[in-house]
Amino acid sequence: MAQEPLIIEVPNLLRDKVSYGPDGMDQKALERLDASIVNDLKAEYVDWAQRDLAKLQEAFDQALAVGPGEQRRAAMQALFAVAHEIKGQGGSFHYDLMTTIGNQLGQFVEHRESFDEAEMNVVRVHIDALRMVIAQHLEGDGGAAGKALVRGLQLVIAKVSGQP
Repeated sequence: MAQEPLIIEVPNLLRDKVSYGPDGMDQKALERLDASIVNDLKAEYVDWAQRDLAKLQEAFDQALAVGPGEQRRAAMQALFAVAHEIKGQGGSFHYDLMTTIGNQLGQFVEHRESFDEAEMNVVRVHIDALRMVIAQHLEGDGGAAGKALVRGLQLVIAKVSGQP
C-alpha cells in the first residue's frame, strides 16, 4: 500500500506584505519592506562588524607574529578576505564608510608581495579607522569627518607606496 506524499504548505509572507498585480509588484511597498528589513538588521550588523573587526585584528596580529616573508603574506591574505567581507556588507546597512575603508584596505593588501613595518602600519590605521566607524556609529559617508578620514587614509597609502 503506497503512502500519500506529505505536502507541507508554506505561507507566502512576502505576498502578504507586497501586493502583486497585473503591473507587477508595488515598487513603493517593496521599498518599504526593504527599508524595514535593513532597519531590523542594522543593530545586528554592528555585532557582525565587531566580530569581523576581531577577525581582522587576529589576522593582523598573526601577520605581525610571523614576521616578514611568505608566512606574513599568507596571514595577510586571511586579512584580505575579512576586509572583503567588511567591504561587501557595510553599504547594505548604511555604513558606507565601512565599505569604503574596507575596499581601500583590501586593495592595499591584495597585490602586495611583502609587508614591511611601514606597510603594516598602513594596515593598522585602516583597522583602527574601521573600529572607530563602528564605535561612533558613523553611518552613511560620515559627513565631513568621514571624508577627512578617508582622505587621510589615502594619503598614508600614497606616502608608503611612493605616490605623489
